[in-house]
Amino acid sequence: MARKAAPIETDKDALHILPLSQIPLETQALRDTRLIKNTHLQGVVELFNESSSGSGQIEPHDLRLVFDMSGTGRQDIDIIRSLCALPSFDVYSLRINLRKLGIAVEDHDSLKLSDAKAGQLEGHMRVFTRPLIATIYGSTEAEARSLHDIVALFTTPDLEQARNNLRRLSTTLNIDISQIPSFLEDYGDVYLSLAYYQFCLEDNAPRLKRFLAEMRTLKGEPRFRSDASFQRSCTVIEEKLMLVFQEVNDVLNSFRTRTADLWKDLSNERFRDMEQLVLSHQTQIGGALCAITVKLNAWNINFPSPTAGNPTARVDFILRDMQQGLENIQPIGPVDSAPVAPKAVQMMDEDYEEI
Repeated sequence: MARKAAPIETDKDALHILPLSQIPLETQALRDTRLIKNTHLQGVVELFNESSSGSGQIEPHDLRLVFDMSGTGRQDIDIIRSLCALPSFDVYSLRINLRKLGIAVEDHDSLKLSDAKAGQLEGHMRVFTRPLIATIYGSTEAEARSLHDIVALFTTPDLEQARNNLRRLSTTLNIDISQIPSFLEDYGDVYLSLAYYQFCLEDNAPRLKRFLAEMRTLKGEPRFRSDASFQRSCTVIEEKLMLVFQEVNDVLNSFRTRTADLWKDLSNERFRDMEQLVLSHQTQIGGALCAITVKLNAWNINFPSPTAGNPTARVDFILRDMQQGLENIQPIGPVDSAPVAPKAVQMMDEDYEEI
């Protein structure tokens, strides 16, 4: 059963895809498949994905119909069922939830973003790496292009000033200078997760704007104005998607503000507090972004342009697929008082007002 590879991002870079090759399953054939979140935000096993035949999906309780699950393979069904219930399959959420489920991953690199994705996030990472570079070198002139470059820059400094600043950093953090590489790795990983989530948020902004505009156009058509069920569904969908989007935006913006404050009075304890704060929100952030991404992907695939599909087909899809599962999205909860929305979200709001 062939499975078409993701066109832009690798499977492990996605919010809604989990390659089962990295999960310790007894059923080898099952490890050749992947879990995905379907349009209703349910976790299912995807047996194949081809342009000609579409996506072949099966729910966990039907695995016995396709695979030999006898013997120790019976445990695989329980594992798959637990994984399908996770709100997101992004690598950061997976690290936390696999540990909670007691599932040991064989290849730890499978729970890291690909080098290509990390490189794509360089612009989003700079807001977090610049104060680090300034602390080590006294300026931000030494620009690093990737997370690997950042760590290498600090672990093998050539400049005497850099060595002095490293010693000062170890004193500030109250850790031995030999522990600084580990601190930098942790720092980079925590903020790469925030850069990843910010990228996903901004990537969805224009697609959300487009969907809301097209749904609003449908609501205004004479034949649907008197359809109370459709009108209510549109209101629920719009309010939920906007609420989830804004919640993610507020939390990520709060983390940026807290990070700026962190560097005003840096210490290892303050960073570790910040690290735990970010980790405690990753599952909810990942789940919210996964839900938005899956819903908007589904709309764009079925209606790739404003003129694709007739109005009745669009209304049917909204009622049948866009609303289902939204009620299961868990609230993120505030980190602190919500700051002003960053540029990406302001742009979406401004564009939406113009429609």
